[in-house]
Amino acid sequence: MSDVGAASPSGAPSIYRGWRILTGAFLTSLLSIGATHYSFGLYVVPVSQELHLSRANANSGIIILSIASALMGPFVGRMLDRWSARKLMICAGLLMPLGYIIISLSHAPWLMALAILPIAFASDATGGMASLRLATRWFQRRRGRAFGITSVAASASGLLMAPIIGMLIGHYGWRTAVAVTGIGA
Repeated sequence: MSDVGAASPSGAPSIYRGWRILTGAFLTSLLSIGATHYSFGLYVVPVSQELHLSRANANSGIIILSIASALMGPFVGRMLDRWSARKLMICAGLLMPLGYIIISLSHAPWLMALAILPIAFASDATGGMASLRLATRWFQRRRGRAFGITSVAASASGLLMAPIIGMLIGHYGWRTAVAVTGIGA
């Protein structure tokens, strides 16, 4: 596929569809990575206080998320080889809110830990791997630029999502912040 837009009926060059797809992949990565890996620490104090957990126990969620994400990575990679990245991202995007909603309603740490598993899978399937897969498929001449743009999503997610989630926690409490994050991610 060429990564140059065809001329529109008015004669002006149109925007290549790959750039639109890359924008969607960038935003999806930004939301999913920012909602998981970069904002998890913001929940430790309020969760530990409400559930009477030590901070070490409250932090075990990020450990579970990291391990599950690492173990699911090859599985998600194989799925990306076999299926459309777009379809996988849509399915994972529908699965992620389920984990967040369960966490927001749960009072049992074990259930919260279990709910992290679909979040880890969805984060892998909507994050960097899928975005790079889309960039590879849609770009040939400007592939390096497309890779660079998708890679920025991970860093930008920490910069943008953590303050927003911190504000949600401060104003509405951690449960509401988790629910809103799940719906938004």
